[in-house]
Amino acid sequence: MTRSANNAKYLTKKHLLTAMLAIILVVTGVFACTIASSAASGELNAPEMQSIELTDYGAQVSWSKVKSATAYRVYRLRAGDSSWETIVKRTTARTFIDDSIQGGEKYYYKVKALAADSTDNSKRSGGKSVKVPFTSASSIAFSKDSRKMSVGSTYTLKVTVLPVYAEYKLTFSSDNKAVAKVSSKGKITAVSAGTAKITVKSGKIKDTFDVFVRLEKPEITLKRTNNFDYIKVKWNE
Repeated sequence: MTRSANNAKYLTKKHLLTAMLAIILVVTGVFACTIASSAASGELNAPEMQSIELTDYGAQVSWSKVKSATAYRVYRLRAGDSSWETIVKRTTARTFIDDSIQGGEKYYYKVKALAADSTDNSKRSGGKSVKVPFTSASSIAFSKDSRKMSVGSTYTLKVTVLPVYAEYKLTFSSDNKAVAKVSSKGKITAVSAGTAKITVKSGKIKDTFDVFVRLEKPEITLKRTNNFDYIKVKWNE
């Protein structure tokens, strides 16, 4: 082989090595840029769903902490529906109780981590589900045990029924309608002075509420007449 042929062969190998090195550098640069871009954009890992527990107050969803996340977003899908809904737009907690569930339904939950600027740029967690059974009320409670009222005033009872997904129908009754009467919606009307006990029932579960009705303080008007030297006192009923 001639000297010029050897030189040509050497140059060909040299060019090939140079080209391969250039390709490696380009690929490495692209990979590095991708990592840098990902880090700059604040992309976060997906939270890990830890548990879903059915409580009297709803479905309690818990998930793992994600590094650099400042908040989380919770999604829910009811079995049979076609799309996920956002039920918590932003929370700093790592647990949430969904109290809007209904008996006989199955629900799926997922969570996303949010960056400091609330950017929704992480993957959703894997889903977990819970099946809500049909059940009746296990407890009934008023927000208050009693109320003082004046004749003619009204008050609507605030009743808490547990579990929140129970099937129930409430009935109200008064043991002294001459003092206080109550509607089918729990609205109390004070009729006359005295005491009454309001009872609410759902199946075999019940609770009572005491009503104390008092007369309004009379409004007194003092008047001095022109013809007689005395003071006339008048008050309302």
